Amino acid sequence: MKSLPTSCLLLAILLVASVTRQALSERCEHCNCQATCQKVCRLVHQEKKVEITCWGCKCEDFCVPGPSTLKCSHCECITCRCVEGAINNLGAKPKKFLWAEWLPGCATIHTKKKLMKRTITKTIPSYEWVVENICDSCEKQMSTVSQSKP
Repeated sequence: MKSLPTSCLLLAILLVASVTRQALSERCEHCNCQATCQKVCRLVHQEKKVEITCWGCKCEDFCVPGPSTLKCSHCECITCRCVEGAINNLGAKPKKFLWAEWLPGCATIHTKKKLMKRTITKTIPSYEWVVENICDSCEKQMSTVSQSKP
């Protein structure tokens, strides 16, 4: 017995929801009036950002040294002496340390090219078709405006 009033109430809610949805969809998207509307295609102008990649070369100078010549050789005897008060006294033998002193030769300048990348953002016009619900009066206004434009 309780299921009949419940189902009637549910049916009434669904009916109101569908009528409300139709009423909302019958509003003109241009002037927001509530009239009989029809779907039309409208061209919308937009701005679109496009990235452009540019490649180029940058010259950079660097030096290449020429052959060097030996100036003199050095030899030194290094001893590891024990320091007073040190905890770990090392008993090491003296060590011979050899090194050479070199005179650099003349250098020449060379140029290398480095690849460089640059990104530029450009704004360009773009167009998109959109579907709108429009009433008869707005459609007439739009058609007269589009006919007056060359």
